[in-house]
Amino acid sequence: MSYLAYPPRLSVEFSHNIAQLIQLTLKIKNEVAKTKDEFGLPLRLAGRTSHLIARPVDARTSLLRRQIRKSRIWVSFGVQPTWLDVAEIDDAERVSLSADLLRNLEALFLLLQGGGICPLTKVTTLKNALVRYPVISIRQLADDALISESTAKRWLRALETRGVLTSFIQDGQRQFINDDLVAIINKYV
Repeated sequence: MSYLAYPPRLSVEFSHNIAQLIQLTLKIKNEVAKTKDEFGLPLRLAGRTSHLIARPVDARTSLLRRQIRKSRIWVSFGVQPTWLDVAEIDDAERVSLSADLLRNLEALFLLLQGGGICPLTKVTTLKNALVRYPVISIRQLADDALISESTAKRWLRALETRGVLTSFIQDGQRQFINDDLVAIINKYV
């Protein structure tokens, strides 16, 4: 008998999480690649291109740009920007990206199962939310894990004290960033 709510199928869950993160990495790579082009760089240095559109230069700024302050009271009429184009990656990079992501997910899962952060029945839910949102707010975690905002804040603060997440305030809302995961994504962008 297991001490969890249901027996974990780690290989299925981890492979699904890795596929999500690879897709996210490719979307970020496509967005950041526009900044790294060699053809437009001399034009930008000469002042011949528009500086009105600020494009992200790394994975962290790209993810932070996608964070939108959401309200439960007012319906947002603004459209959330979508990633339509996906960049390509060769097979060797995909394998090494998968290996790095698997090491990170395994360490995160073992830390969460160690106890003290959340109940053992919610470990998988918290892990999936942290994978889905490398930059997450209290409200996002509360909505995604179906918990109260005070519980979400307690869990995120516990992860922050353990060194998994860092936090800062952006646009009046505290954002928690999984720096290890963002560093892995940034390495392949």
